Amino acid sequence: MKKKKRDFVQIEEGLRLRKKKILPLRRPIEHVAQVAAEMEGLQIFDVQIILADNAFIQKLNQMYRQINQPTDVLSFPANDLTKPLAEVLKEGYIPELSEDGKTVFLGEIYISVDRAEEQAVEYGNTLQEELCFLTVHGMLHLMGYDHINPEDEKIMRQKQRLALGRNEK
Repeated sequence: MKKKKRDFVQIEEGLRLRKKKILPLRRPIEHVAQVAAEMEGLQIFDVQIILADNAFIQKLNQMYRQINQPTDVLSFPANDLTKPLAEVLKEGYIPELSEDGKTVFLGEIYISVDRAEEQAVEYGNTLQEELCFLTVHGMLHLMGYDHINPEDEKIMRQKQRLALGRNEK
């Protein structure tokens, strides 16, 4: 049976002038989101990935984190998790569902294309590589991973590499 195609990526209104540059990157972003979810055992899920500019991200960062500056990615999980979603699902946790009542809703990821462009130059990546990295990073946050302490950061980095097809340590 063929998988139903879903559009995860939305482009924030302020980016309309760069739409031609960003539209071809939708598929790779959707692909890595799917890979990250499948690594955690989710075949069917909903997530909103919004590509925005620094001004939009800065407003969100101020509103929700009280930090008045842009950042690269903000994740807003739909599920209040204290450990990874894959673990709590095995324990019987019932996650937030989409409107259809059947699909796991993970939450929203906001990515600043401005910061992604800056970081791509800084780290020697393409814009596509940087947007895919930020997507996976955001997906892992939505699924209960964090990098507050060194052990959790190590686990999260390893999962990021795997989702992006990078097996080096």
